[in-house]
Amino acid sequence: MTRRSTGLWVYNRPDGGAQPAPPPAVFHDPTRLPSVDYVIYVADPTGQVIGELTGALESVTWAIDGYGMATIVIALPAVLASGHLLRFGNRVAIEFDNGLPVWGGVIDVPRETAAGSVRVQLYEAAYLLGWRLTGANDTYLDADARPAADILVNLVGAAFRDMSFHVGAARGGPPVQTEFHYMTLKAAAEQLRSIDADLHYFFRPRQGAGRRVDFELVVYREQYRDDTRRAVLIQGYNLVEWTALEQGPIYNEVRVAPADFLNSDPPAGQAGAAGVVAGDIGSQQRYGLRQSFVVLPETTGATAGEQAGARAAGDIQAYSRPRLRVQGTCLDMSPGRFRDLGIGSGVRIEAAVPLMLSEALTIIGMEFHPATGRLSLVFDDNSGIGE
Repeated sequence: MTRRSTGLWVYNRPDGGAQPAPPPAVFHDPTRLPSVDYVIYVADPTGQVIGELTGALESVTWAIDGYGMATIVIALPAVLASGHLLRFGNRVAIEFDNGLPVWGGVIDVPRETAAGSVRVQLYEAAYLLGWRLTGANDTYLDADARPAADILVNLVGAAFRDMSFHVGAARGGPPVQTEFHYMTLKAAAEQLRSIDADLHYFFRPRQGAGRRVDFELVVYREQYRDDTRRAVLIQGYNLVEWTALEQGPIYNEVRVAPADFLNSDPPAGQAGAAGVVAGDIGSQQRYGLRQSFVVLPETTGATAGEQAGARAAGDIQAYSRPRLRVQGTCLDMSPGRFRDLGIGSGVRIEAAVPLMLSEALTIIGMEFHPATGRLSLVFDDNSGIGE
């Protein structure tokens, strides 16, 4: 580890890699950063652009394994002149001039009207997963078992014919056995992630779609991309606020049973009253025995034991140790420009308080306030430093 000094402060960096630019001569007050320009395109539910929306974008968030949100405040005269743009279900794409990724989603309830303005709520495109159902009997059992990423793509593709997919970063996952019966796609995605904890996804507007707002499902495992060589956030320089949270729950013995788990004499190969148990001895020694019981309500038959085993293993992987979540507000300054940041990407964090840290963390959430230029990031840690 190389220790370098810039005169006013000292920081640690791993050997190798580019040295960041020197710290600014004056402190940048985050509340006085220059604002950003943006354009809000609106399309009908089929994706055809029908106009641009004029209003004040209060905040916008990006998220993985779920959906972010955005809020626009529009003057009442503008609402009366362009009411067709604000119909629930219309699609939206927001482009920024500071390098942030294009945000894409839909308009939906609630909508608040006050004396002279209307607050419009937007939801990131993953929100659409709550609007569609799987088939009556979508089964991936025995010879039809396949990686969770492939199953998610199949389910979404069947429900959204105009969707495109990017699954290159999701290759290599183990085949899983599962089934779905008129389940929302949101619930199906959660079920798949409970089996394969390394599976992640998010939606983004499709590039090169012309006068359309179409969406692309991005599926990846562990980390979408590694940006640690070009994106370094340094406390006191381009990272001005920093908090750390160790959180649970912690389970280190998980028992999973199918719907018919009370059968005292199950057929061979099926899980009975005892269910399937998975545990982490190291976690039990460190944190004490912490048990959990899960019932798979729609799982029966000859493959029930394998499905229960996969769920138990997934829960142990996800919950056997505390998770470290850290959050900070960053400035658009090299070596961590906004254009180098995105959800699912790994960046390097160098901080001293409240947690000494020089690690690669993965961005799982972003929140931007255009009026102030403030970008807040939420990171998740898979390195084990949260143990």
